[in-house]
Amino acid sequence: MEKVLIIVGMMVLFPISATCQERSMNEGRSPQWYEDTLKVLMHNSITLPHDFQKLDANINFKKYLLEALEQEGSFNYPFDSLKYMSKLYSPDKRFRIFTWYIELSNGTYENYGILQVFNEKKKIYDLIILNDGKKDIQEPEYQVLKADNWYGAVYYSIIYHKQRGREAYTLLGYDGNNKMARRKVIEVMRLNSQGLPTFGQSMFRYEKNKHKRIIFEYSARVSMSLKYEKQNVEQGKKRREMIVFDRLAPMNESLKGQYMFYMPEVNAFDGFVFEDGKWKFVKDV
Repeated sequence: MEKVLIIVGMMVLFPISATCQERSMNEGRSPQWYEDTLKVLMHNSITLPHDFQKLDANINFKKYLLEALEQEGSFNYPFDSLKYMSKLYSPDKRFRIFTWYIELSNGTYENYGILQVFNEKKKIYDLIILNDGKKDIQEPEYQVLKADNWYGAVYYSIIYHKQRGREAYTLLGYDGNNKMARRKVIEVMRLNSQGLPTFGQSMFRYEKNKHKRIIFEYSARVSMSLKYEKQNVEQGKKRREMIVFDRLAPMNESLKGQYMFYMPEVNAFDGFVFEDGKWKFVKDV
C-alpha cells in the first residue's frame, strides 16, 4: 500500500512541477518571440496540405496566443505581422477581440476567437475563448448566444454606444461558410458585470423586430459590401450613423431561398440607421 501511495504522489506532483517549469520558461519569452512563433503557426494552418495538419497547427497557435496574452502589457502589443487574424480594440478600450478562420479541404470554414477583457474588480485582463457553435444553432437570427456557442465570424468593425449606463458593441463580421455561399453578420455584444459576453440583442427594427442578429448569405462567386459610416444630414446637425449594405437578390425568382445564387443588385443599397438606441432598417439609402 505504501508503494502505491508513493507512485500516486509522484504522479500528482509531476504535472505540477512541469507546469511550474513551463510557467518559468514562459516568463522569459519576449512578445517578439511569441509573435514570430505565431506567424509560423498561422502560415502552417493556412498552407499545409492536410486538414489534420492545419488543425494541429491551429491548436498550437491558439495555445501560444493565450500564453502571449497572459503576459503583462500584452493588451497594448499590436501583433502587426499576423496579417490573417483580425485584431480589434473596442472604441472605449475595454476589450480587444481576436478572430480568425481555418479553411478545410471540403471548402468549409471554421472560425476561432479570443476576447481579452479588462476585469474592473480584479484590475486584470481576462481571456475568454469563443467557440464556434453555429452548426448546432437553430434560427440563429433570433438567439442570444454566449462564448461557448458563439456564431463564429471574423470581425472587421466595432461600433460603440452607451445608453443609460450600458455599453453596446455592434460587430460587423465575415463568415467564409462554404465553397458555395459566404455570409456577413451584424450583431450586438454586451459584457455583463463579470465581463462575460453575450452575443445578440434586440436592437434591430427589422421585419417583425425579433432579430437578435442580421445574417446575409450570398454566392461565393461575388463579394458583398457591408460597412459602417456617418453621413451629414443637415449642416450644423449631428451626423447620422448608418450601416450600409448591398441589397441581395436571387438570380431569378425560381432560386429564391437558395442563397448560393444570391447576388448584389446593381446600385441598390439598404441600411440600418441608428436612432433612439436602435438600428432601424431603411430601404434605398
